[in-house]
Amino acid sequence: MKQKFPLCIDNEGYETSLEIRKLYETIPDKEAERHNQVRIIDESGEDYLYPSRFFAPVRLSIQTKNRILEKAAQQKKKTTSKSPLEEPPLRLPRQPIDERMHQLFCVTR
Repeated sequence: MKQKFPLCIDNEGYETSLEIRKLYETIPDKEAERHNQVRIIDESGEDYLYPSRFFAPVRLSIQTKNRILEKAAQQKKKTTSKSPLEEPPLRLPRQPIDERMHQLFCVTR
């Protein structure tokens, strides 16, 4: 499978998900291409469809593509290998519910 890394040149409406002047990894999707879209792994780490016009093709050497893929695999391994004990969950203190709030939001039987 041939990996592509297009350059983001527009992010209108997707400012949180895409950064202009950044390379993104694509996932081949023939159906998306027929609709002038491209499947991109965005800032969330998930793949989503974006308009093709948001990206410009970039030619990278095989060595550069391999280095990008190796780094991405290392980062993915780091994030998926964390034990739940490494980072305790955020616990918020329980707040007492006053009677009016209880009547509004709680169903009693």
